[in-house]
Amino acid sequence: MQQLSSLVIFLFATLLTVSTLSAQSEDGTTVPEIILRPTIPAYFPGCSNEPEGSDEKANCSASKLMSYIGFNLQYPDEAREQKIEGVVVLSFVVSDSGLIDQVRVLRDIGGGCGQEAQRIINEMPPWQPAIFKGKQVATQFTLPITFGLRSGMFDYVLHVGELPDDQIYQKELIETLTTTDLRVTNPKGAEMVITEVVLTMERGGERDQIVLRGNARPDEKQLRKFFKRKQGRLTIDANVVEDLDIRSVQKSYLLLN
Repeated sequence: MQQLSSLVIFLFATLLTVSTLSAQSEDGTTVPEIILRPTIPAYFPGCSNEPEGSDEKANCSASKLMSYIGFNLQYPDEAREQKIEGVVVLSFVVSDSGLIDQVRVLRDIGGGCGQEAQRIINEMPPWQPAIFKGKQVATQFTLPITFGLRSGMFDYVLHVGELPDDQIYQKELIETLTTTDLRVTNPKGAEMVITEVVLTMERGGERDQIVLRGNARPDEKQLRKFFKRKQGRLTIDANVVEDLDIRSVQKSYLLLN
């Protein structure tokens, strides 16, 4: 994954009236009905411990989705070279079996951003299907993805103790992560609630991850095993939620022995 200096992802469901009839495709075949107001919404996988229909499960689903996109999305070379930034808006359907279908780019900014956003949505793992009247149903989502190149574009800052930027020794990083809470502040300096932290270690073509719920601190033994006493690039992504906006704030370090 190319490191994006700034990538912000927002998720919201398109809530319209409930469809009452199944649609038909251009070749006349019946397309499953899409329910736009399900009793229980569809969820991105990995949130089985939260109550169905709860805000906790919705926030967990959004955080998991954001982590997936932030980890896999590539900033297109053409867009980077032309310094193209902006918002790509897509719609997609989560089928009654949880598979992703009907991915469409509603607004593009060029430079290959629309195609890349569409690719990453098409490759998502199966979701937990929505429920309506006790049955699994298909439902539709709208997903805006903001591509940004400027490091200070949104001025949301991840604070990792008092550590310097760019490079750090493993011992100092382990001590900081196990004894100090991570913090994210918004452009006004207010502290945000962290819903998930993802540690990504890249070395020699290998990539490993640790995912922490909320602002939980990792275990020292877990970190030592994760780092393997080898030099590499560590990226810390902290996911925060503000109203309906979901953001991933990132810092990257060269990790030294």
